[in-house]
Amino acid sequence: MRKAITAILTVTFLLAMIPCVTGCNRSPVVWYVETLAFYRKAIYEDGPEYDKDHSYNVAPELKNPNNEVGYLLKDLDGDGVEELLIGFNDGSNETKFTDVIVLYPDKDIGALKLLGGTGGSYIYLCGADNVICMEDNFDITDTSRTFMQYQGGNIGNFSVIDGEGKYLPAAWELKSFEN
Repeated sequence: MRKAITAILTVTFLLAMIPCVTGCNRSPVVWYVETLAFYRKAIYEDGPEYDKDHSYNVAPELKNPNNEVGYLLKDLDGDGVEELLIGFNDGSNETKFTDVIVLYPDKDIGALKLLGGTGGSYIYLCGADNVICMEDNFDITDTSRTFMQYQGGNIGNFSVIDGEGKYLPAAWELKSFEN
């Protein structure tokens, strides 16, 4: 009887572990490490700057030695899994993000860039309610801001909200890629 119970518990445990060790359905820790390694190589070791499988591309601002570059882990949609934000601080009052990467729930997709910005168009994370601000700078006199919240699940699952005057882009302490 004891052997039967042990066997049942062992099989149950192994079946529960299948999503953690197969395919793209990896645990967040694994894809964080893989994604951070891609950015570290691209920024500091002249590695490839584009990964077509995940739509990662390294913005030129991340290679600027005057910028403090790094990443932030933040659960934007409240599902318990932290999204990965890649960005930089350039001495201004807010952190500019160039990529927001999520673990897409479809096991065939896995980790994927959800949002991207560069060349004057950036993503900001506001200090309250996980509000994201997309800022598009078309020229010196024309700037457009869209405030939204990520709802998780499907790519593009954002709720656009009225955030002008309510939410301000914030400065965030970034973790270094070099660690």
